[in-house]
Amino acid sequence: MNSTSAKRKAVYVLISVAIFLLISNLFLNKLLPKANPEHEELALSGLEINNHFLKAVINFGLEEDWITVGKLTNKSDSLFLSYKVKLPPDLPIPVFISEIKTEFSSDSVEIKSIEKKMGGRTKLEIYSGSFLKLTSDIDYDKKLVRKRGSVGFLIEDISFDDEKDLLLFDIPESFAVLLIPSKENKKHSKFIFDKSKEFALLLDDEIDELEYKLNEGYSNNRILNSVKAILGTFSKAIFFVIDDKSELFRSQVFPVISAELEKRNIKLVLKSELYQLENNEETDLYNSFDRMFKQMADEKLTILCNS
Repeated sequence: MNSTSAKRKAVYVLISVAIFLLISNLFLNKLLPKANPEHEELALSGLEINNHFLKAVINFGLEEDWITVGKLTNKSDSLFLSYKVKLPPDLPIPVFISEIKTEFSSDSVEIKSIEKKMGGRTKLEIYSGSFLKLTSDIDYDKKLVRKRGSVGFLIEDISFDDEKDLLLFDIPESFAVLLIPSKENKKHSKFIFDKSKEFALLLDDEIDELEYKLNEGYSNNRILNSVKAILGTFSKAIFFVIDDKSELFRSQVFPVISAELEKRNIKLVLKSELYQLENNEETDLYNSFDRMFKQMADEKLTILCNS
């Protein structure tokens, strides 16, 4: 009996210990934060966060002296850098912060913005792995003015017999059409102006009509006569474009053409210098425009696109 009682007592003790350990484990799980291996893997270093931050800043074309490194007033050892950023009045602070957020994965960082002054000075804090890594004081400076560029659209291969293409001329936005010198395009140039649009002229190997033809075998006088005929017919062209992949561009007569246009103060642009839209994916086009406009300074950008 004593042996049986001792065994029973031992079983009770073991069960009691097991229950105690189970309860203790549940209690500790509630008190202690769970480790998150994925979060730890995604945590960014101070250097990585700094690179993302500066990339977002550069996207807006801010001048170097608008961004300065501030003193590290936070006692946290994890703080990598602190910045002071001055923005021109035309760039809203919320838009600037939104751009910074797009540079980071939502799983890798936590971004806090504290408005110190209503509609003005804002404190930005970037955390990763629960540690503060970067801070920035952002405020407006009324004296700052961003350089602004301009964009023009040049449309190639418009079919004047296609009703869908002709609908383009009913939109209010400005654009120009790229034409090759021909008698038919002489009529089209009048239509373009009647629709309050503009046109530019393309010089390449596809000019077939004798009156405007630019052939390497022609004498300089013959070339000059063709150039004068083109200028007389298309005097309202806003500029000329030369296809720098054409035989005409590589020919011995091209310097004669170029010199004649220069003498008349007519702008001649290389076709390769035009920003050509070739991707039909709407998202890719949006991203291309977004990057392009943010990085533009005060230059003029002409975009060539097909109808």
